[in-house]
Amino acid sequence: MLIIYLIIFILGATIGSFVNVVALRYGSGLSFARGSSICFACGKKLKWRELLPIISYIKQKGRCSACHSAFSIQYLLVEIISGIAFVWLFIKFGLSLDFLLLSIVYCLLIIIFIYDLRHKIIPDFFALLFILFSFLYSYFIIHNSLFIILTSGSLIPLPFALIWLLSKGRLMGLGDAKLMAGMGLLLGLSGGISAVFISFWLGGAFVFILYLYKKLFKTSYNITMKSELPFAPFLILGAILTFIFGINLFSF
Repeated sequence: MLIIYLIIFILGATIGSFVNVVALRYGSGLSFARGSSICFACGKKLKWRELLPIISYIKQKGRCSACHSAFSIQYLLVEIISGIAFVWLFIKFGLSLDFLLLSIVYCLLIIIFIYDLRHKIIPDFFALLFILFSFLYSYFIIHNSLFIILTSGSLIPLPFALIWLLSKGRLMGLGDAKLMAGMGLLLGLSGGISAVFISFWLGGAFVFILYLYKKLFKTSYNITMKSELPFAPFLILGAILTFIFGINLFSF
């Protein structure tokens, strides 16, 4: 069984490596399906042995073999986390339709996480795909009725869509509301609301800790309690924590 877990981990890490490429190249004009991977510092084309998930990063100590520029730790983290995520999904669901749909949902969320963190925007293409696959999971796996699906998928993002509309996008992006729609479909009404609350708590705690760090250590971080913050990463963390641990704030 350990061999199977190792195979699933390698599969997840390899897919995580591809997800990294998609997130980094999307909207840049570069194809993520064709073209060689390169070092962005010196332009060197990376050979296949320099692209092995996790192993290549560790072997090269996170640096380009030509110019010795540091690669982002993001590559290693996404590959490791993806491997662990796939193993967890396999242990919980086995090789099933659940495993397939949730693996796709995971990949979409990681792409959105990375892209919003880097560009402070959620691509519509991936947000809509997340909504689609969350709907498929809710309808075909959970067997929720269309009424429940439409209710959970519309009520959760509605207040935030209104905030976007009334503030003309200054307080919140519409992409966040679309992401919440997918969360509602994936987690249901109570789970989706719980995930949104957790997301706000995580985001608030993160900003507060950074703010205190700046004050205590007199760093040059340009961070205040009013600083703009990409919110999708916190929404995604809230959704993942809610899904894994079955969190329901209404039960307290």
